[in-house]
Amino acid sequence: MKSNFDFETLIDQHSRLLWSISSGILGEYAAKEVIEDILSDVFAELYQFPEHFDEKRGSLKTWLCMRTRSLSLDYLKKSYIKDVSWSPDENAQVQNGFREADLISLDNMDPLEIVIQHEMTEKILDCIHQQESPLQDIMRLRFLYECKPVEIADALKLSVRLVYQFIRKGKKILIKTLKEEHHE
Repeated sequence: MKSNFDFETLIDQHSRLLWSISSGILGEYAAKEVIEDILSDVFAELYQFPEHFDEKRGSLKTWLCMRTRSLSLDYLKKSYIKDVSWSPDENAQVQNGFREADLISLDNMDPLEIVIQHEMTEKILDCIHQQESPLQDIMRLRFLYECKPVEIADALKLSVRLVYQFIRKGKKILIKTLKEEHHE
């Protein structure tokens, strides 16, 4: 399928926004070239597969933001798994800590909802940082970077069964923390 988009205009209009999303996720841990590659991949995907964009699901701007976020998180996840001791400043990611489903409706979200979601993400980060290793590492990999238990087990040199036990424990801790916050 041939693309009908004016890519020069798209790049001019959206590059700064997409750059800020990617750099907000990757922070100081990614070279400028990595962010450039991610943005190139986003625009290349739209060029090669324009059918991936579905205007019924949201605007083109939203789709570009989602793909940039997704590719940036993929890069971060791969980097993080390679060296689990490397810990990016996750508070910088809170600014862009929306899941893809949230980004689809971000244009329609009430500013108060965005603030509440931001505060919830900060509470989750604080809760994770209070835990001891390996629970902290497992919670970070599972709940922030959405790694699969098998990936976590490989990265941390633990059994998959043990990782599942820590994930259950981590969920209970997060639920308890969020319930306590809700009742205050």
